[in-house]
Amino acid sequence: MGKVVRTATADQVKADSCRPQLHYVVPPGHVFGMGDDRWNSNDSRKWGAIPVNNLKGKAVFIWLSLSNEPGTSDFTSKVRWSRMGNFVH
Repeated sequence: MGKVVRTATADQVKADSCRPQLHYVVPPGHVFGMGDDRWNSNDSRKWGAIPVNNLKGKAVFIWLSLSNEPGTSDFTSKVRWSRMGNFVH
């Protein structure tokens, strides 16, 4: 049996054809992948569950983390230095 994954709140649902659902069923032998840009990622919310056999590796640490905050225009001000090099649990 698959695992049900729920989003935090219903107000996160976007009004487009690929909008997040309130819950997802991940079939056995699959994983649910999310991009690091939660509100603008092409991930399992759009493409569906990923077969485990398609995985090529495992994330170990954060190599680069950028902010998308308004008002940050140059590259160095977008870098979230405190996250870089942190291990992924």
